[in-house]
Amino acid sequence: MTSLFEATELSAQIAGAHGTVRAVDRVSLAIERGETFALLGESGCGKSMTALAIMRLLPDGGSLAGGSVRLEGEELTSMTEAQLRDLRGGRVAMIFQEPATSLNPVLTVGRQLGESLAQHRGLRGEAARTTAVALLAAVGIPDAARRLDDYPFQLSGGMKQRVMIAMALAGEPELLIADEPTTALDVTIQAQVLDLLADVQRARGMGMLLITHDLGVVARMANRVGVMYAGHIVETGSRAAFFAAPLHPYSRKLFAALPKAALRGQRLETIPGSVPRLDQDFRGCRFADRCPRAWDRCHGEVPTWHVPAQGQAVRCHLYDPAQAAPAPAVLAAVPEQKPGNADAPADLLVVDDLRVHFPVRRGLLQRAVAHVRAVDGVSLRVHAGRTLALVGESGCGKTTVGKAILHLIASTGGTVMLAGEPVSANEPSRLAAMRRAIQMVFQDPFGSLNPRMRIGEIIEEGMLALNVEADGAKRAWIVEQLLQRVGLDGSMAARYPHEFSGGQRQRIAIARALAVNPKLIICDEPTSALDVSVQAQILNLLRGLQHEFGLSYLFITHNIAVVDYLAHDVAVMYLGRIVEQGPADDVLRDPRHPYTRTLLAAVPGIDGEFHGAAAAGNEMPSPLAPPPGCHFHPRCSQASDECRRSYPEALALGAGRVVRCHLYR
Repeated sequence: MTSLFEATELSAQIAGAHGTVRAVDRVSLAIERGETFALLGESGCGKSMTALAIMRLLPDGGSLAGGSVRLEGEELTSMTEAQLRDLRGGRVAMIFQEPATSLNPVLTVGRQLGESLAQHRGLRGEAARTTAVALLAAVGIPDAARRLDDYPFQLSGGMKQRVMIAMALAGEPELLIADEPTTALDVTIQAQVLDLLADVQRARGMGMLLITHDLGVVARMANRVGVMYAGHIVETGSRAAFFAAPLHPYSRKLFAALPKAALRGQRLETIPGSVPRLDQDFRGCRFADRCPRAWDRCHGEVPTWHVPAQGQAVRCHLYDPAQAAPAPAVLAAVPEQKPGNADAPADLLVVDDLRVHFPVRRGLLQRAVAHVRAVDGVSLRVHAGRTLALVGESGCGKTTVGKAILHLIASTGGTVMLAGEPVSANEPSRLAAMRRAIQMVFQDPFGSLNPRMRIGEIIEEGMLALNVEADGAKRAWIVEQLLQRVGLDGSMAARYPHEFSGGQRQRIAIARALAVNPKLIICDEPTSALDVSVQAQILNLLRGLQHEFGLSYLFITHNIAVVDYLAHDVAVMYLGRIVEQGPADDVLRDPRHPYTRTLLAAVPGIDGEFHGAAAAGNEMPSPLAPPPGCHFHPRCSQASDECRRSYPEALALGAGRVVRCHLYR
């Protein structure tokens, strides 16, 4: 019986400055109707390039170097460009990783959907518009008819991703390729997107190639799993078998790098080194240089496929029955590391009733006609040597809180106290001292690093601006020491940001923050969209620095697993206000506010359990016009008339727990 889709020995290469890059090297996989095949691995392993090779959308200089790609037995590699135009978006559709850059910013949503409907279904005019409205409604976009006339910048990240899904489904595809469809999305939006894909797949019997580095998403969605490393697939198997007993040392390392509450106070497993360059000839196993079980054979002989268990296959010499391998433990124990100042009661940072309201101006005279209440009365305490995690959906005001604390944006009201001293933008000397004591690591390290400056200059810039060290030779020495402290070589100071990977750039951003000897670092989504192995390196670094220097962190994130591993205290934010806060164990194990429960229920676990986001079935309201009463009541299944009338007061539950909810009056 012919599979819906088959790729056999597929190879793709790209002409590079230092030679030919073999981005996809003899990849074989098959997908049945209604089945999801998850392709898992680190960035740089060739996952996205495999998808582009299937679609014949390789970048400039790229070409297919061999192999076969068949859809229901029909060969795609021999198709003309005209035939491929009919195929792409029709029988085979793709959801790209970043919807903000994949959607045309100068065309409305309706226009972009209309192009696909005209090309693949011959619909135009009113028929196309009616179908487009139905598609947007099907992917969960409220007021779909009005949204057709919106431009992409008018939509949230989750809504843009849904528009991408609607465009992919417009041609009624038989095979959907989803490239990191939930990367950097909030857990609630991620839950909605995954539910949507699963529902559409069931309704249409559609095959899906899911590309991701998130093991929780794989556990939720996949029927079968393929692990990719350095252009090769190194392990395949059913979802159940893979999660019960991953075989390849690389797969096991990925599992060990996941942050867990049980590992709090300990270092996470990491994978030393990085994915090798793909413009070289490999003599042995591509993972050998990073593998704890490698021996001479691994460096000199390419491993073949072995089938040690039913439903699983692995490309590794460890499973060759003809020759036994050395027997050290695959995953060595990691020594425990106790967090510094874990019980220190002193308040380093106290934020009281912080408000940031942005005026909405209209008319010829640009008068303020309304205000966006981005932050509306937030109070926080960060203790010395401890980590406070600030969690919530995108748009709830988390990043605005961090920037307002540093006076990078002006606050409308409230106070900020650092070590008992008030900080005001009206006192430049005190503000400079505060910025030396509090530094920020931004979400996008590439966007926050000046591309025209060398790394050494970027790290040194803060020392010059805040008069930390006057001697140039001493500054150069400090830069070298900081690079080494964050796991980079001191000689890298002469390089530019584009010469580093995402994880390395994040390390550079941390080194820049450390250059002025801060007491507190505000980390704004520092591990968002990083691979689990790189994420583990960054979390180990942050925990090690806290242990060594007694640093405090205000950790802004939507990754609950990271919070569970790293944070001592948690504050949950919704629509500009803190709705629940307290010790991390209490908030995460016994959530009281319905919104906190919604966030936790939406997190897919690697055990495959997934409770969805039934309580968050619609978008978060706009901070321009928040609902009356409790802001969460339109999305809350337990809302009462009292919730619709008045906003709940803060209620202390003991042991540092505070919740704003009428359920506990």
